[in-house]
Amino acid sequence: MKKSINVLLSAAMLLVSVLSVSAANAYYLPRIATLSNAAEGNELLVFTHIPGKGIVKLDSVATGGAGTGAPMISNQDGLIVSENGDFIYAINTGSDSLSVFKIGEKSVKLIQTVDAQGSQPISLAQYGDLLYVVNQGSDNIAGYKVRRNGKLLALPNSSAPLSGTGTAPAQISFTPDGKFLVVTEKLTDLIVTYPVLEDGRPGELVATESALPVPFGFDFDRFGHLVVSEATVGGGPDIGLGAGVSSYDVNEDGSLTVLTGGVVNSGRAACWVVFNKGGRVAYVTNTITNTLSIYRTNRRGDLSLINDIAATTEDNFPVDIALSENGRIVYTLTNGEGTIDAFFVKGRRADLKEVADTDELPGSSNGLITF
Repeated sequence: MKKSINVLLSAAMLLVSVLSVSAANAYYLPRIATLSNAAEGNELLVFTHIPGKGIVKLDSVATGGAGTGAPMISNQDGLIVSENGDFIYAINTGSDSLSVFKIGEKSVKLIQTVDAQGSQPISLAQYGDLLYVVNQGSDNIAGYKVRRNGKLLALPNSSAPLSGTGTAPAQISFTPDGKFLVVTEKLTDLIVTYPVLEDGRPGELVATESALPVPFGFDFDRFGHLVVSEATVGGGPDIGLGAGVSSYDVNEDGSLTVLTGGVVNSGRAACWVVFNKGGRVAYVTNTITNTLSIYRTNRRGDLSLINDIAATTEDNFPVDIALSENGRIVYTLTNGEGTIDAFFVKGRRADLKEVADTDELPGSSNGLITF
């Protein structure tokens, strides 16, 4: 009898040990995160993608701020990973603040919440020891110095206005060489740039009219060309009708030259854009038609549509997109049902096959990263 009890205890301890190891290893799998954007208290929601088990929630961490509670903010890069991969930066649009998280092997920890230097922050960008935010409510950008510990220190005299009021900015980013800041303005149909001065402050704004109306999300290809989605082909009251993408060259004075203008796909409301690891293939979400399209660029910045309907999201309104580190998985965030969907990239046409999803998200979720 005593021997049987000892055997059972040994088996139980072994099972606990195996489960503990499995749980620990989950943190070494790719992690995915989004923001709850809840008005009563914003949270960073962390998931992992386990082959055969799908996308599993690991943790939720309070940001120390508030979201809007709205299903869509119409922005890209409200959540970013630091260049060194050690920190996460997040917006709190409802409380006009930014949050900084330290990435650990087994957890993510909030280490700072700072003022956004404006109202309704909606997008973030980092280059070296500089981080900038664009604020929708106050139509301005503002900068910070990034300390070695990841925390932010407001950069004096770094606030600069957008082209006017009510511009509805969608995204801010540095050019790959760090010489300029780029902001898309949805309601003015302008893409504005600021030279980055030696002390990190923004210089005088330069505005360029977008090739098609409602410039939205953007990314840079491996050659430094700017590739921008356009949420509509019609513009004005026809917003959301059609979906286009254009490529630009960033000139020495910050102005933009159209390389390929308005390459239209059959979707509606092209909004979020991300390039693959090689910097030649761009994935685009067409939010109203729940589809993803794929574009390719070359050394000259020529843009072509290589897969019109690469995938259809079963859940409504894909509102953000991110790639796994190896570039083999495309993740989309949807607001209609509140999910993160995973698509496997296959073949020369980069066809997308859905392999996993999760339904543990609030419909107001905003931002999407992998780390």
